Amino acid sequence: MSLIRKSAKFSPAFLIIAAVIGAGIAYGDGEEKHDQSDKQSSEADNSSVVRSELESLMNSLDSAYILISITYENVKPIFENSCYDCHSSKTKYPWYYNIPIIQGLIDDDIKVARDHVDMDTGFPFGGHASQTEHLREIREEIGNGDMPLWSYRLMHSGVKIEGATQDTIYKWIDESIASIAKVYDNYGFPAPSGVNDGGHDNNER
Repeated sequence: MSLIRKSAKFSPAFLIIAAVIGAGIAYGDGEEKHDQSDKQSSEADNSSVVRSELESLMNSLDSAYILISITYENVKPIFENSCYDCHSSKTKYPWYYNIPIIQGLIDDDIKVARDHVDMDTGFPFGGHASQTEHLREIREEIGNGDMPLWSYRLMHSGVKIEGATQDTIYKWIDESIASIAKVYDNYGFPAPSGVNDGGHDNNER
């Protein structure tokens, strides 16, 4: 027997109070563990819901991209004529490409262009940004006269995107951006930069 138990003498009342307090502590500890377990279970449920919603969002975006890729066929000839030489693997090299210095410049331009926006497999485009950002940038580049490059236009007549051709591209881009924005709105998720501005440059509003 320990020294504490051997020397201590407690009254019956004290023992009853101690028993009640001990039971309360044990109950409180069990309740705390139960609350913690409930919290962990709730967090797991919330995480599962978020994952499910994200998967649904991705599936809906895939469906939207498929529909956009179908309408892309209507504007594809314009991109092929004005953009594919730099933004795809379907480059039609000019005769002067065989000049070493010029060859290096052209190859560099193509690499930069395809890293930025790659149209090789149609829509969705490859590159460094979201599809909405790609669409918005294409619209702005065309509007500013920066796409195709002036140096490319200098050696290739009929490639500038303007007039009715420009309107056709703008319409496709704006409708595509609206389709993507609608998917995000339906799920209540924040849209990527540029989704809700309709693709318009501030100067065009």
